[in-house]
Amino acid sequence: MNLYKKLNADDEKKRYFDALFQRLDKNTEYAPVGYLILFVLFSLGKLDAALDVAVKNLQGDMAYGFSDFLRLLDALLRFRHSSFTPENLDSIERSLASVKEQTFRIGERLAAIRAYRLSHGE
Repeated sequence: MNLYKKLNADDEKKRYFDALFQRLDKNTEYAPVGYLILFVLFSLGKLDAALDVAVKNLQGDMAYGFSDFLRLLDALLRFRHSSFTPENLDSIERSLASVKEQTFRIGERLAAIRAYRLSHGE
């Protein structure tokens, strides 16, 4: 993330994100650390794209990369729920429909976050 902060040109930033998205693939040596890529992309506001790429390219890996990706997403929803926009929550819900693996408690957390926000007028 420090590298990203040093990038000034739009084409450099695009290459940075493209490199991360390419690594979210079950056929790369980066599959086992997909959760780290999720954290970086989430922190830089690219959660929706990360979800799309991971569901398409990382799901079904043999190194538990996608499972760990989902586990971190579950943890982020639990501990950093205020960092998620309503659009992020919708994107996560749409992505879950295509997931064939264990989704931990992501669905329940989405419902709990929405209920909390409704009850607090958010």
